[in-house]
Amino acid sequence: MSGANDRSEVIQIKEETTNLLLSAGFHLRKWASNDPTIIANVPEEDKESFIVLGDSEVIKALGMGWDPKEDTFRFSYIESPNHKSNKRSILSQISQFYDPLGLMNPFIVKAKIFMQTLWKLKLHWDESLPEDLHTQWLEYRNHLIDINQIKIPRYVSTCNINTQIHGFSDASTKAYGACVYLRTIDEDGVVSSNLVCAKSRVAPIAETTIPRLELCAALLLVELLDRVISILGQQIQTYCWTDSTIVLAWLASEPCRWTTFVSNRVAKIPNFPHFTWNYIPTSDNPADLVSRGVFPHELIGNKFWFQGPNLLRLSEQDWPKLHNKPEEEEITEQRKQNIVLVAHRTFDIILNCKYYNNFSKLIRIFCYVRRHINNRVFKKTKPKISGPITALEFDETLRCLLCTIQHNTFAEEINNLKKGKPLKSSIQQLSPFIKNGLVRVGGRISNSTLPYDAMHPILLPKSHPFIYTLIRHHHYINKHAGPQTLHNILRQRFWILDVKSTVRGVVHRCYMCYRNKPVLAQQIMGNLPCERVTPSRPFSITGLDYCGPLYVSHRIRGRAPYKTYLAIFVCFSTKAVHLELVSDLSTSSFILALKRFIARRGKCMKIYSDNATNFTGAHRELRELHTLFMSEQHNEIIRQECLQDGIEWSFIPPRSPNFGGLWEAAVKVAKHHLRRIIGQAVLSFEEMTTVCCQIEAVMNSRPLTPMSSNPNDLTALTPGHFLVGSPLTSIAEPCIEACNISNLKRYQFLQWIQQNFWRRWSHDYLQQLQLRKQWNSAQPNIHINELVLLKEDNTPPLKWPMGRIVEIYTGDDGNIRVANVKTATGIYKRAISKLCPIPIELDPENTSKGT
Repeated sequence: MSGANDRSEVIQIKEETTNLLLSAGFHLRKWASNDPTIIANVPEEDKESFIVLGDSEVIKALGMGWDPKEDTFRFSYIESPNHKSNKRSILSQISQFYDPLGLMNPFIVKAKIFMQTLWKLKLHWDESLPEDLHTQWLEYRNHLIDINQIKIPRYVSTCNINTQIHGFSDASTKAYGACVYLRTIDEDGVVSSNLVCAKSRVAPIAETTIPRLELCAALLLVELLDRVISILGQQIQTYCWTDSTIVLAWLASEPCRWTTFVSNRVAKIPNFPHFTWNYIPTSDNPADLVSRGVFPHELIGNKFWFQGPNLLRLSEQDWPKLHNKPEEEEITEQRKQNIVLVAHRTFDIILNCKYYNNFSKLIRIFCYVRRHINNRVFKKTKPKISGPITALEFDETLRCLLCTIQHNTFAEEINNLKKGKPLKSSIQQLSPFIKNGLVRVGGRISNSTLPYDAMHPILLPKSHPFIYTLIRHHHYINKHAGPQTLHNILRQRFWILDVKSTVRGVVHRCYMCYRNKPVLAQQIMGNLPCERVTPSRPFSITGLDYCGPLYVSHRIRGRAPYKTYLAIFVCFSTKAVHLELVSDLSTSSFILALKRFIARRGKCMKIYSDNATNFTGAHRELRELHTLFMSEQHNEIIRQECLQDGIEWSFIPPRSPNFGGLWEAAVKVAKHHLRRIIGQAVLSFEEMTTVCCQIEAVMNSRPLTPMSSNPNDLTALTPGHFLVGSPLTSIAEPCIEACNISNLKRYQFLQWIQQNFWRRWSHDYLQQLQLRKQWNSAQPNIHINELVLLKEDNTPPLKWPMGRIVEIYTGDDGNIRVANVKTATGIYKRAISKLCPIPIELDPENTSKGT
């Protein structure tokens, strides 16, 4: 990239460069010029190829689009086919704009501000945006196509009679920036100005005052001007403009007058003494576009931005002047400040103290306060105190604090005790008296041999914040003593009203005590799903689980027994059970077992199962089950197989066996029979299959409800009633329950029996499902951002990971039973029965003491 002010000079540069490189064997190609005559003798294959942009043809010049015919810079934007609105895609679209000169900064800074907003929200790269930000981004993205219409003149002349550089700076609460213009006056006195470059930065995340941001913008302008002047290679008269009168006042004074932040930046700016600083109204400041941002369509033909304000085309006498300088008291950030001591009378000197959570620190603070009062106020009457705090001084300070608390809580009682009047409050039965300014309990054990503090403890209220700090302190120093022990320890010196409930509350809020004995969340037992309470063909809705391993003999001498597993299928509506023995833990064996089940029981519409995370951390043998069911290849094959048969496969939440209680109960019953039938014996595969079929028959014969209300009727409705009397491929039959039995044919009689089963199922069995055998009362729901512990099986509570609720799942009854929890290692979906809400606000000082 090169150029000159006339054609002959450009041709000379071209020829010299070509010959110089050709002498070393380098052949220059890709020629382009805004004057076609300069490259007229260049072969077509050595010319740069053009890119069509709108109605123009452009080439890439150092990463920027350049239209040689119009000699203008162009910018292009191609809308990405990926319309996902997340942080990754937004950053990708913003990064398309390569603008080293900052010519398009007014709309690029708007994108910078938006990205900073996303960082403040701590969104993940692929996380969807909130609705309001999504709307803002769509509005911004819809305007990006207007960039293709913006044309910026490339040529800026510096060969005129009078050349000046003007820089402008401005700041807002969201960003600050600077822009530089070249002002020239030709021989005819015609004044012109053009934008040279600009630069912007977003404001820091930490809250900063506007004057400080204006000063940062001024420093950014000075650094930008220094680079521009060094590139031009000559000293040019330079003017700096800002609309902040406070910044001008800072620059006009010595840096030592101001605070560290201001003085460091003010000290850097005078290193460029040939810069003249002036004031400009905000309405005439083009840098205001950089600090606030605009949409691309607002820059199309915008002379205010590309040519600067009107003052650049006026004579210097007409430039704006600063008439009203800020008053001295209006200028902030002064290093020297007057110290003002204000005396304020308060009834409780520790009411707003922020060190309630640290008893020792609180007492030490007031020790130094009392020492200061002694050394300054009473320096003529009392000796000066210095050095470390003594035990006597610590105890005396505690006595003063307790005395203050008593006077604020028992003001009326203390006044009556001093006047000898009878008390009318609940502390009358304690026979209180005053000694050394403290109210103590009188009681009836004055003749005992106990220490004085134990016989007459200090009377304290229950609701003052300092009392909780006192109890918490004794709880920590006594190694997290329980409520009863802590109560007895406190009674040796203090008598706290309603001490039992207060102590229990403190112990309950102790973080370390809670971590060692966390309480799992509960919720009222949910309503049964419609699949459980709607009549349907047996096994049309099925639950599936594995149990085992079961050891089977080869029946060959010297061969060790091998492991098999039992697949248990449970019907949702009838509780009928189907057992299939599986020879190994392979996907093919599982599919074959599923096909055998379908062949004998008919196709299912839906199959429910857990996702095998219940096996995590369990016995070594169950880890094989976990490995099989968590295999992505296994799950994909099963999904494809079920898809061909039109079966929908659903999983319950991870590690939530209570969501699959139906098949968990069937596994328990099957294991019960297996242990008692097999014992220590090792059967062959055929024998084990026979035993499993017999167990299946027993389980399908267990009673669901009496067949009738007749006391002489000893039969019961069982799952087996629903498995016989109708083929699996039977079609729907008309209801014949109301017909006379004697008039029915034989096959109709069988239909009548079957429909009678369903009637008994609807009237009697479903009524039994009304009861909630546990979790009978509704509990408060967990909330997003609530801090919880995740229960891990076979792990002590202190090692349970801590997390925060990021998403909740509400049931049909409005109660929450499943939530997503974010921990240090990722986001996990868990039932609330595996979560322990932490009922306290964590305090780092308390937790460190607790450990």
